[in-house]
Parts: sequence; C-alpha cells; structure tokens
Amino acid sequence: EGTLGVITEATLRLRPARGATAPALAAFATIAGAAVAVRTVAGSRLRVSALELMDRVTVRAVEAMRPLGLDTAAAATLLIELEDVGGDDLAVLEGLCRDAGAAEVSTAEDPQEQEWLWAARREALPALDRLGATLLDDVIVPRGRIEELLVATERIAREHRTTVGLVGHAGDGNFHPTFVFDPADAAARAAALAACDEVMSLAIALGGSVTGEHGVGTFKRHFLERELDPVALATMRSLKRLLDPAGILNPGKAI
Repeated sequence: EGTLGVITEATLRLRPARGATAPALAAFATIAGAAVAVRTVAGSRLRVSALELMDRVTVRAVEAMRPLGLDTAAAATLLIELEDVGGDDLAVLEGLCRDAGAAEVSTAEDPQEQEWLWAARREALPALDRLGATLLDDVIVPRGRIEELLVATERIAREHRTTVGLVGHAGDGNFHPTFVFDPADAAARAAALAACDEVMSLAIALGGSVTGEHGVGTFKRHFLERELDPVALATMRSLKRLLDPAGILNPGKAI
C-alpha cells in the first residue's frame, strides 16, 4: 500500500502466452454444494486459472441490470476457467460440478460464449451498486471454511435486515461482501455497518483475515487489533518508523 517504500524500478520476465482457455458456469441449489465444488475443482488435476463465486443476491442484481439468462433461483453460481484445455478436461470439470450438486453446467469454447460468461462476473459489482449505496469489503478464509462464511453472512444480513451481496475469488477463499443500503436512511447505514463488523469478526474467527487483497486502509484499521496480537502490531509499527521516520509514505493509512 505504499506505506513502507516507493517502487522505482521493476524487472519483468516474459512468459509464453496461455494455451486455450474455456470458462464454465455452474449453478448450485445450495451453498454447501458450491463450497464442495470449489474444493474438489481446486484440488483436481485441472489447470484452473479462475474460480469465481456469486451468491443469489448478486446474480439477481446482474440479471436485473443486464439479462444474461443466469439462474436466479440458484443459491450460488461458480464461474470456472480452465487453462491449456485438452482431452477430457471439460467433461471432468462438469462431472466434478455435478457430483457436488450442480443443477446446471454451461461450458463455452466459442469466443462469443466466453464473453457472455465473463460478462456475468464483470457486471457483479456495478449491478450491486445500482441497488443503493454500497460498502465494499474484502475478507479471506481458508478454502475449507468457505461454506461457513457464506452461510453465516446470509444469516447476518437477515438479522440486520440489510442486503449483502457476496462475490469473490472462491479459489483462494477471497470474498467481497458488498453491503447495500439507502444513503438517506441513517438506520439503514447503521445496520450495514453493524453487519460489516460481524462479517469481519467472522472472517477472523474462521482463521482468515479482514483483508485478502485490498489492504487495510483507514476503514479497517481498528480490526487489526482483533486480528493481530499486541506484539505483532508493535513490530509492524517499529518497521514503519524505521523505514519511514518522517511519516511521508501514504500517511495515515494501515497501521
């Protein structure tokens, strides 16, 4: 986050272009089924380059904004992309998804079909933004705890009477719970913040972190004291003072 230094030079390595890719969309009637599919697909011999998840709230928001024919009744939808596709890879992928309880699996090798599948994922956050003001967060949990995170987040949303859309990189357990509320309603904003607080604490309790990729910034600084012990925090602050004694690198952020 630029708090410990400034990048002045980068050395890059050229890598061969990827081989043929093929995305697939799998709709699940239950959160548990989607969670099982994430574990089995990620642990298979398949070369998985993307493993994304959208919950029912997110899928319905996408369909309302841009009808793509997604299954709005599904509890969760996975977008899975395979790399260097060959042989029976797509058949194996479909079998793993169906074994986990997928009611529908759509694969795409044609460029137009691939674009259609990826459009669903790209539209996720813009579609949620159309529902009201949004508070976007990112948490990460071990892959084996994904089901617990998803089920508990739904419960938390119900208890606080707020809307929460879950979308994220299921392959590494990194999710973006998006809390939607009416910006003109103070009570609705308070409910969204309370729900967010519970989800952050939940991620920690599940052995994860309050940030998977977006960093701590300012909004989540107080969560660090829940996630890290005093010794770890003191060590980080000491490193910050050592590397940035004048406090000029991204001041006021992170720790």
